[in-house]
Amino acid sequence: MKDVVLFIAGAEPLRLPATPRLYVVKPVGAAVNVQSDGPMSLLIVDEMTVGCVVDRLEAEGLAGQVARVVCVDEQYILVAAKIREALGVVGQSFMSARAFRNKFFMKEFLKTAEHFTLPRYWSPIQRKDVAAVFGDASGGRIVRKPILGSGGMEVAIAENLQAIGEVAQDEMLESFVDLPMLHVDGLIVGGEVRFFVVSKYINFCLSFTDFKYVGSEFSHDARLNARAERAMREIFQLLPSFQDGAFHLEMFYSDTEMVFCEIASRPGGIGIVRALEEAYGINLYRAAFLAQCGRPVELPSMRRAETSWLLVPHGVSLDIDAGRLGSLPWLVEFFVAEEGRERSLHCADGKFKAVLKGDSLSEVVERRCELLASIGYA
Repeated sequence: MKDVVLFIAGAEPLRLPATPRLYVVKPVGAAVNVQSDGPMSLLIVDEMTVGCVVDRLEAEGLAGQVARVVCVDEQYILVAAKIREALGVVGQSFMSARAFRNKFFMKEFLKTAEHFTLPRYWSPIQRKDVAAVFGDASGGRIVRKPILGSGGMEVAIAENLQAIGEVAQDEMLESFVDLPMLHVDGLIVGGEVRFFVVSKYINFCLSFTDFKYVGSEFSHDARLNARAERAMREIFQLLPSFQDGAFHLEMFYSDTEMVFCEIASRPGGIGIVRALEEAYGINLYRAAFLAQCGRPVELPSMRRAETSWLLVPHGVSLDIDAGRLGSLPWLVEFFVAEEGRERSLHCADGKFKAVLKGDSLSEVVERRCELLASIGYA
């Protein structure tokens, strides 16, 4: 009987819904940061690869009993897809996972979009002349990034194409888009978008490189939200089928433009999941787990609070009174890093992180300003 649920666990601490015959897969030496509302078993593998996981399943006599392979961590989205295909179980295919994970291939699928544009982009695997791709944009700023990157790690912005050195096979270039950004976070069940929220970023996603905080707040711009929804739905039409799970979409925007940045088939990071949970009562990690298991998901009917999150990177001088912060009724949660560093390694690597709430956007904005002032952020 196929009734085993295999959870490919990443670095995010999670508590999963009670699930019969739940096996959590972790590589040897990794911290066990997954809990469950019910019993669960650990499956420790030498490496998080298809071969190691399948070999371990066969050794335990479980290979023929796996019904679902669940993953909500970007690092292992591709591995989980390959495991599904090796075991012949339903779920996101490798083609779909690659389109949502590989920043070059996702743009290749989206070239025919009508409701948004793409930045100019190039990779050595493209077999095109880089100067021809960027054309008259070659004199403007260029973004260099890993094709399978995340969190802004190893992303660099050059003043022009001439300042870019040799580009590796696992890297790509994009024209810099000097516009504000939004993100759309939601849940797909049975191939349909059943829940989504549009938010506006505060500052730039790479603000940690300039020692500035990053955050977001819900968008109350009805026209912008409608444009973002049209773009989102077109993206899901053009990309290979993604049937069940959470997603995180990022786009640049202006009054006249919508420019695609990237999309991932997992929940958004930093404080996004907790901010949405406080506002809507849905935890996208748990909801994505249930959806990938083929189980019912209780969807929110309305927003019950206005929320926002922020992260201050390492290298910024702060004066934090944790006792005072803990007494603030509108501070949903906060985190202070135990050890400081000279600079953050990626956009989710912060010295201070917080999620706050209020009854209105203006109240949240006021409280965010109060919070930043109270920790000495200038």
